[in-house]
Amino acid sequence: MLWEILSNQTAYSHIKRRRQLINEVVDEHVRPIIDEKWPERIVGMLGSSFNRCITTRPQMKLWYKIIREELVNLRGGDQSDLSDSYVRRRRTFESMRNIYLEESLVTK
Repeated sequence: MLWEILSNQTAYSHIKRRRQLINEVVDEHVRPIIDEKWPERIVGMLGSSFNRCITTRPQMKLWYKIIREELVNLRGGDQSDLSDSYVRRRRTFESMRNIYLEESLVTK
């Protein structure tokens, strides 16, 4: 999605059939072209995200950090109106869910 936002294009728009998409993306490892004019760290992250090995692709936490830092850089260091409240709420939800799951496993 980030590639589509940055490029203002739809990835794989030329593909009309599911089998063709599977052939190109999975079998032939065709990936959208990354514009080297984009910020260096974004270019690197996109390249890593297109890696064949899923386990070596960057985690969302890293994406969040990099995109936030790039946004702050574009704003000349201004962090005003950038909130982490969603991230904090998400972590809290996951923490509570994990506690609940651990307790339910113990009581069984």
